[in-house]
Amino acid sequence: MIEICTLVKYEDLYERMLASVARTASGFVSFSRVDDPGLPHLAEAYNDLGANSTADILLFVHDDIEFIENEWDKKIEQALETYDVAGICGMTEYNGGRLFDSGIDKAVGKIGCIVDAESAVKVFRGIYRTAPVKVVDGCFMAVKASHFKTHKFDQQFDEIFFYDMDYCLDAKCCVVDTLVSHTKPKKYYGKYPENIKPIEHYWDAFHQKHNLKPVFKTNQHCTAIRMGAYA
Repeated sequence: MIEICTLVKYEDLYERMLASVARTASGFVSFSRVDDPGLPHLAEAYNDLGANSTADILLFVHDDIEFIENEWDKKIEQALETYDVAGICGMTEYNGGRLFDSGIDKAVGKIGCIVDAESAVKVFRGIYRTAPVKVVDGCFMAVKASHFKTHKFDQQFDEIFFYDMDYCLDAKCCVVDTLVSHTKPKKYYGKYPENIKPIEHYWDAFHQKHNLKPVFKTNQHCTAIRMGAYA
């Protein structure tokens, strides 16, 4: 069984996500949540939700996720027979920094987004199967429960930076070929608290922990396809 674990900041977006699961999942999916009272303490929330779950698979998602393709749950279940963590987009090479700082040419997967005020799909590299990666985007992280029992999120990275990549670097990760949208209305743009710590606060601790030395590469633009034209 899959349990979707979410730190909820926007109730309307969370309800949208629940409705999309009802439309697309092929089997039973359970839900658990922690409400966000201010700062987004993702690692703490995810550790608490995972510790109280009895599911075989823990799917950690942001509340502005929307499931698009049918039977995504089957692909997640199949992928986690082999891997510890499954996502929707990730990097085959990761040298540190933000997710795509190692070069967009190393990115794999696809994700729904907004481009020029229109719904679109960013396609990083076409995949038609489960593909191994070093790290996945934290907006959607499915974790095998047996792996989570011995590998919790490191709560020194407890806001929005590095918690996902830190977790992935101690796991066997993959990207699955399914489409998920990660969008929110314009009215919610830039709504994180002013006192949230910047990425620089976590930079040295993260890179020293994993002995990483970021090598920044020029990011090429990925392909963006209008959502209505996506097949």
